[in-house]
Amino acid sequence: MNLLLKSAKYIEYILLLLGVAVFALVMIFDASTARGEEGTFVGSILLWSEILLAVAAVFAVILPIFNLIQNPKGAGKSLYGVIAVVAIVVVAYLCSTADPITLASGKVIDDSMTLIFSDIAIITTYICSSIAILSIICTEIYRITR
Repeated sequence: MNLLLKSAKYIEYILLLLGVAVFALVMIFDASTARGEEGTFVGSILLWSEILLAVAAVFAVILPIFNLIQNPKGAGKSLYGVIAVVAIVVVAYLCSTADPITLASGKVIDDSMTLIFSDIAIITTYICSSIAILSIICTEIYRITR
């Protein structure tokens, strides 16, 4: 377990440095902003966000497996968390729509997979943020009344 904690600390530092370095490179060396065009580096930032999301997802699956190997009795508690995350994503999927979006530039985004995925991501963020805020409020009320 101690080895796992040490490696997680190093992985965190490496990912933080990678994120800052790539963001700086995208902002500094983007050729389109040098020509005076505006906002064309957004695609690069979104691609980097997807890469970071994939890395985080891989670590979110692999590191708990190491924990389960070291502590098999804790598997039940981990399963509750996985079920909660799946339930939140299913609720977000049920609330998502594939209605086309017209941007300010007049471009219409009508790819249903992109629209549904972005809706799921936004709604999941809203749900998780709401749960976090409610838990903070409930914790403070509990501390006051205790």
